[in-house]
Amino acid sequence: MRLPEPDPKTSGEKLITAAFLITFLGMIGYGLVAQGYSPRKMAAVFVPLWFIPLLAWHELGHAVAARLCGWGLRGIVIGSGGEWARVQCLGTWMSFRIWPVSGYVLPRIRDLNAAKWKNAFIYAAGPGAEALLLGIAWMIYGADLMRPSPEIPVIAAQSLAVAVLIGLLFNLIPMTVDTETGEAWNDGLGIIQSLRMSEADYAQMLHQEDWRDAAEAANAAGLKTEEEAEEERA
Repeated sequence: MRLPEPDPKTSGEKLITAAFLITFLGMIGYGLVAQGYSPRKMAAVFVPLWFIPLLAWHELGHAVAARLCGWGLRGIVIGSGGEWARVQCLGTWMSFRIWPVSGYVLPRIRDLNAAKWKNAFIYAAGPGAEALLLGIAWMIYGADLMRPSPEIPVIAAQSLAVAVLIGLLFNLIPMTVDTETGEAWNDGLGIIQSLRMSEADYAQMLHQEDWRDAAEAANAAGLKTEEEAEEERA
């Protein structure tokens, strides 16, 4: 059994994405040029643009935390919809999707030692990675982040701070979210639930991962798992 391959982006998705980008850039151009340019208006450009690299940075935070805990990774997904690129990262694949609005990491539990704390740490690492950027921006610009400024670098840093705070708000308020793989916990709820899960829950997770590894190895070797053989006999 292999990891499901994401559907490639269709021509319809390409057209929708192109139309969205043209509309977005047109609105920005109208606001900056037709209504008179001023440096402060650049925040309208910087804030949405920051969300894309922040999404990747956030998911990498989860992935690095999983590696630090000694756990494996089954994949990293940036965005949703059809896939437009796939690269190797941290010993697994990283898939970039056409809509950069969400993402997730697929960690692979490898042991039961402090499993609940490791799982909670992995959930917390995404928001933590974003908060780290906010701290770096404060170290560089200090109180200037809180004051109006005509300087483009300061405006960019202020826009980063706004984007990070929005991300932290939506990621840390406990709630479930809909993903292409089904309903999932956001980071805030994941931290809470990780600490509430029992050792038996984590043991079951480990068993499922071990079975999945065996199924993937059998599939790679051209063999059939017991369940697949049973399905064929039926």
